Amino acid sequence: MIIGITGQSGCGKSTVSRLFQEKNYFVIDCDKVAHEVMKNNKDMLEEIRLEFGDVVFTGNDIDRKRLGNIVFHDSVKLSALNKITHKYIAEKVMELLANNPKCVIDAPLLFESGLDKICDKKIFVYGGNLGKPQGIPFIIECLETQKDNKDAYFLIVGDGTEFAKLKEYTVNNTGLVDGHTVSGM
Repeated sequence: MIIGITGQSGCGKSTVSRLFQEKNYFVIDCDKVAHEVMKNNKDMLEEIRLEFGDVVFTGNDIDRKRLGNIVFHDSVKLSALNKITHKYIAEKVMELLANNPKCVIDAPLLFESGLDKICDKKIFVYGGNLGKPQGIPFIIECLETQKDNKDAYFLIVGDGTEFAKLKEYTVNNTGLVDGHTVSGM
């Protein structure tokens, strides 16, 4: 069984994924896959260089901060980056799935990337009230960019309500993790 988990950044997707991991599911963290692919996939790096130029590189490595400054302020450029990266991320996910038939795909862009199509079940995780960005302190810590970029990030990601319409299951991750269990899968 392949379970797709999605939701806004900082909402608790990793927490829910960990609960499945405790039930012997293999977890594919698409954020980690993206970081790995952005470091090691020469074809993808070349496509990014062609699309965005040398300005987003430091030597042969992507400068994530520079790239973020561009794409989180321009939805057209973000779409161009996603068009490039999604196919390589999906390719790596498929490679990982080949050896792991009982799997969770933790993907903030599960539907946008098309990975939802290979999932038997889809879960939308949120914390608190839909329509209000959650996990802001976590995002602030992780993005390491200026406040302007964080605001642009939330503007592009949206408020999460669109995911709630596409899910099969919803997990409200508000509150403490203690006592939460995964059952019925």
